[in-house]
Parts: sequence; C-alpha cells; structure tokens
Amino acid sequence: MIALLGALKEEISCLRKRMTIAETVSEDAFTLFRGTWQGRKILLAQTGMGKQRAQAATRHLVERYPITTLVSLGFAGALTDELRVGDVVLYSAVHCADDAASQQGAYCVSDDLLARATGALEGVAVNISCKTGVTVPHAVLSPEEKGELADSFDASVVDMESYWIAEIASERRIPLVIIRSVSDTKREPLLPFEQMMTEDGDVLWREAVGYFLRQPQHLAVVGRLYKHAKAASRNLATAMDRLIAEL
Repeated sequence: MIALLGALKEEISCLRKRMTIAETVSEDAFTLFRGTWQGRKILLAQTGMGKQRAQAATRHLVERYPITTLVSLGFAGALTDELRVGDVVLYSAVHCADDAASQQGAYCVSDDLLARATGALEGVAVNISCKTGVTVPHAVLSPEEKGELADSFDASVVDMESYWIAEIASERRIPLVIIRSVSDTKREPLLPFEQMMTEDGDVLWREAVGYFLRQPQHLAVVGRLYKHAKAASRNLATAMDRLIAEL
C-alpha cells in the first residue's frame, strides 16, 4: 500500500481528483483519504504543516497500515535561479535546517528507487529534475534567506515536512520518494502566511484582515501566489500519474 503525504489541501487537491475515494477519515491531527489510483491501493494524507504534524501523520500510517512506499509531496520553494514555478523536483537527498534534527545528517533516497522514479517520468510534459532539498521549521520568506539556505546546504529546494517523513521512513526501512512542485522562485518574496493561517491551512481572518490593512500593497501578491499554487498542484498531479504505476 502506497502512502502519499501532503501538508495542505491545495497541495493534494488535484491528486484527490485522480483517485477513487472509498473512505475519508478525520484522524486526531490529519485527514486521510483511502482509495485507489490506477488500480493501486492508496492512502492520501493531508497532514498539516510542519514537523509535528508530518511526524504524527507518518507514524500513524506506518503503525496501522501495511505501507510499502512513503511519498512526501506538495509544494516547495526554489533556492536556485534555474527552477521555475511548476517545475517538479525529485529529491535525491534531504537536509534539515533545524537544531532539533538528528545527528544523521541528510537522508538519501535509494539510487534504485530514484532511478525507477526518474525513468517513469521520462517524457512527461513537465520539467522534471533531481535535486537536493532542505526542510525548515518555518516559512522562508525572503530571497536573501533562500540564498543562505542554498549556500549552507548545497540545496535547490526547500519545504517544511520532508526531512521528518524521511526520518521515520529510515527508522522503519520503508522506501521513500520525495517529489515536490515549485510554487515560488528564488527571487520572489513571500507573505508571512504562517501568521494568517492555521497548520491545516485554514485562514485566520482577523489576522489576515489586520495584516492587509497594514500592508495593502501586498494584496496583489495574493493573486500571484494563488496562480502559482494552481500551476504547481496541476504539474505535481501530472507527474504523479506517471509515477504511481512504478511505485
């Protein structure tokens, strides 16, 4: 059984549309969609953002279901100029920019599984590449911070969950694929969305309204981010259509 883990509704929405959903379960800290995709048994988890939510959902799945492969998926920020919005990245390894990380350093995807995944995605109508990623404890908002992460970890993309999923996969000796779609480029500053939404991605309207009243010039950014999220989600689902059969 394949388990797909994404943090937010926007990251998994196009994946849900491709699945045949048999059951939707609201667990203590996440939502689980159980069903099939291309005849394969699939668990699709909307975990919520960050370390604790990713760890809780992953541990729940590996302890209660016969998981054969874990897939960390969703959006990522580009740390290099070569990556554009909608590009899909297979992680060859993932670092962690968090003092709470274990001393093991980066977790690496097996060469065999990475080769199979890369082969499955040949010819797909999306720009695919293999890169090193880094997981952070908070959103990376500025181009300057993105540049510092790229230099410190020799990484090309950044997210908030993959390292913690990889840690559990390594403990349990479960094969892992990390696949992310770029939702913001290196040069694009982001809004402090963690101040305006819950870990589940629900809008905190009072905080959001207060922020935009203070910073009305940032309203234009919302439309751009929404458009980018749609492109990233669509391309991720296109890549996963090819990848599912190989897992």
